[in-house]
Amino acid sequence: MPDVDEAARTLADAGGDVVAHPRDVGVVARAAAVQDPDGALIGLVTSRIGYPIDRIALDRGDVAWNELVTADAATAAPMYASLVAGSVREERRGENLYHYLRNEGRDRAGVMTRPD
Repeated sequence: MPDVDEAARTLADAGGDVVAHPRDVGVVARAAAVQDPDGALIGLVTSRIGYPIDRIALDRGDVAWNELVTADAATAAPMYASLVAGSVREERRGENLYHYLRNEGRDRAGVMTRPD
């Protein structure tokens, strides 16, 4: 994400809460913790060393995907994409619509509506 401070302000303006205000994490990142309007706790990070997942080979069992299950994915996905200066790609999965959050030409995370 380009700017953790701006992203935290944007999320707060959208009805969320800043749980841990932005701060430096050594020399490698700046981070904050927020709660979105639907109640999800999210960590925001601006990496100063790039996306590690883009530079390393993964081993079986490594975590390489973040996913948000929310009450309203159609609203949440564009909001989160705006925080990371990204875009949303949608894909129909049966009766549901899955939202991929994209940045730098790659799918980075997913958002889906919570089942009833």
